[in-house]
Amino acid sequence: MKHLRFNDLLRFPALIAAPGLMVGILVNDYGYFPLWFSLPVSVTALLLILIFKLKDQNRLIPLLALLFGFASGAATISVSNASFQSNPLGKLKQSDADITAKISEIRVMTYEKISFTGEVSLIRYDSTAVDTMGKKRTKRHFTVTKKFTEPPTLLFQIKNPDTALYKSFKQQLLPGREISLQGRYANPLNRRNPGGFDYAEYLKRERISAIVYVYPDSTYNISGQPDLIAGSIYSFRQSIGDKIDQLHDKYTAPILKGLIIADRSTIDPEIMQNYIDTGIAHILAVSGFNVAVIYLITLLLFQRLKPYSRGAELFARILILFLFLILTQFQVTVVRAVVMFSVYSLLKYSGRETTGWNTLSITIILILLVNPQDLFSTSFQLSVAAVVGLFLAENIKSEVFRVWRGYFGEKSKKLLVSKPFFWVAEMVLVTLFVQLIMLPFLVVYFGRVTLLSIPANIIAVPLSSFMLVNGILTLFLSLISNFLASLSAAVSGLANSIIDYTIGFLRHTNWGTIEIYDSTAFEAFAFYALIALSLILISAANSFKKKSLIVLATAVCILLSHIMLQTPLLKPEENYIITVDVDQGDCYILKTASGEVWLIDAGVLGPTFDTGEAIIIPLLKRFGIEKIQHAFVSHYDLDHAGGMISLMKKGLIKQLNLPPPDPADTKEVALFSILAKYGKHKIYKTGDLFSANGLSLKVFNQTPETGAKSNSRSGVFMVNFATHSVLFTGDLDRKGEKALMETESNLRSEILKVSHHGSSTGTSRALLEEVKPAFALISAGVGNRYRHPSQKVLQRLEEANTETFRTDLEGCIILQLDEGSIKKVNWR
Repeated sequence: MKHLRFNDLLRFPALIAAPGLMVGILVNDYGYFPLWFSLPVSVTALLLILIFKLKDQNRLIPLLALLFGFASGAATISVSNASFQSNPLGKLKQSDADITAKISEIRVMTYEKISFTGEVSLIRYDSTAVDTMGKKRTKRHFTVTKKFTEPPTLLFQIKNPDTALYKSFKQQLLPGREISLQGRYANPLNRRNPGGFDYAEYLKRERISAIVYVYPDSTYNISGQPDLIAGSIYSFRQSIGDKIDQLHDKYTAPILKGLIIADRSTIDPEIMQNYIDTGIAHILAVSGFNVAVIYLITLLLFQRLKPYSRGAELFARILILFLFLILTQFQVTVVRAVVMFSVYSLLKYSGRETTGWNTLSITIILILLVNPQDLFSTSFQLSVAAVVGLFLAENIKSEVFRVWRGYFGEKSKKLLVSKPFFWVAEMVLVTLFVQLIMLPFLVVYFGRVTLLSIPANIIAVPLSSFMLVNGILTLFLSLISNFLASLSAAVSGLANSIIDYTIGFLRHTNWGTIEIYDSTAFEAFAFYALIALSLILISAANSFKKKSLIVLATAVCILLSHIMLQTPLLKPEENYIITVDVDQGDCYILKTASGEVWLIDAGVLGPTFDTGEAIIIPLLKRFGIEKIQHAFVSHYDLDHAGGMISLMKKGLIKQLNLPPPDPADTKEVALFSILAKYGKHKIYKTGDLFSANGLSLKVFNQTPETGAKSNSRSGVFMVNFATHSVLFTGDLDRKGEKALMETESNLRSEILKVSHHGSSTGTSRALLEEVKPAFALISAGVGNRYRHPSQKVLQRLEEANTETFRTDLEGCIILQLDEGSIKKVNWR
């Protein structure tokens, strides 16, 4: 491949237009430039480019290409954003909604989960209103029916469907058909905690307005005819998946479905994590790697047509690629690869001069003009970055091998020309460059990079390429002979076993993985600027010694820039109280300037969601917290104690402090037994005092008679640090509050953790009079069905002149406790 040169910017306007297009999309995503301005500018710039090209006057073309790209990006994102309906129901959540929709795409069809999108035409639900006439208040019930002339797209999810429903849906659920069902409408949530996933942003880019969690006992009515094209494609895709399941073992079939039809829904989570942690998840992403294999197959299949009709041969190859694109449901990575191969083939066929960089630029322009939202797709970003890495590796490969020969002399030539060495060296070089260019994206999205990708790719890439080809061959053989197909399938199974063993072994070595957090956009810019500068300097250097010094200097500069540009969210010398957003649950992290970290409660454990695993552990990594010295459970409700199990299993807690379980409550005893078996623990009692490194906690654990409600027995903690006091009241109700005030004479605290998520059963006026808090913390789920926090409690807090912070409104709340002052940290 030719090196990218400055003169190429004059010959290939797409090289400038593509970056301009991306910048235009990013800038105008916030709506700075109206369509009436950006569209005429785009058209004018394009016309001027064509005029100057015809007159062979190229000097102004780069500037015009940049203007065209920027204005086109601004125009396309304006149109795309204007057509999106956000929160079509106009409310956060709505239970018991009857919904009618036209099925668009079936995303997941397994025994664990069914997921599909649909264009909604009608939503109906019951509501109430209170009419006030004088002192008389009358509750009125009515039905709300909302019809949509421009149907929004909603995501429907059914968890753990029964066997009958799964089999019925697998036959009847087809694109184009109409479905009526009942479920809970929910507006997707934005990022709730530092480093968390912004689900609302993700669905917005997917053009999905809201989610419907379908009830297990919902009635279903599926009617109408499936869409002729989309329905046929889906049925064909399903039949291929079923055939793969029939021919292969239960470990190989899911991998092959991922490779051939981009269906990763049945891959075991542990195996998927192995692929991710060893840096070879791109194999299952159905990216350019898979398309390249298909492209090579088409070259072999249709090369005999070339002497007779070059156009027919080209048409046949592109047709196969687009059929593969349709089969994989237009995944953005496949779109990028198919369009790029097609553009390259068409340019070569037409006799027009091009380079890999120009082809990539044209591909980016075509994709983003059709759907500018793809720019925000992680898959698209990683796919483009990987191609850039491949191009750079290809450009520098000959230079590296030339330096090798020059440094090690003639003796190295025999080794260098040997095919095994050349292949391994090329694979190492390509993997390094791809990882290097993808580094900022890997850090931002995954918080880690891994050197395990080098040995993993050397083993997995050729074997998975073979599995892809052999998997397709097996499908064709099954049409001729089941015996031959079974033999072919067994070979794929062997290849898959080798990959599984290799990546499983590599992952469990715990070597080569570097976790990096607190990365910024400016740091990414500095990284790419340093890489670009080093490549320019290396190409100009005339000795191996100079080139080596440039590489070393670049590495040092990147490391120094990372250290200098780091902006840790929690300053080491400060004290913090962190209210973690765990939806309808409680979790609080206390961190002192000396590095002491304590935890009070750990959120929810449910049938399909573990707060400890999904939220708290990633958040601790984000904060750079490796150990929790003390953890406290206020009581044994699962929305407080459930997430603690994962933390104990991972060995993150040095000592777990538990309330005495009620012997009459079998659930409490069972949960206590589970928590106690995973590490050091202590049963606390009223009056116990815990203190270390400027942090102290005193237990006010009121335990009324055996058999009393769990909330009445909730542990209460008075915490003191950094000259401030905080009262944690768990789920304490009025009965518990009364007992607390009768036995404790001094409850005065600056900060109050409001009990039971702001329920009206607690936080009485009497308690507020005793505590006199300046600040209140409320942990409650967004739009929760209990309607926490209660308006009565909020009114009491307002009357007490207490400033209130709520997770349902703000997400995670971080308070920095300085000596004599408390301030909120803006982490977004």
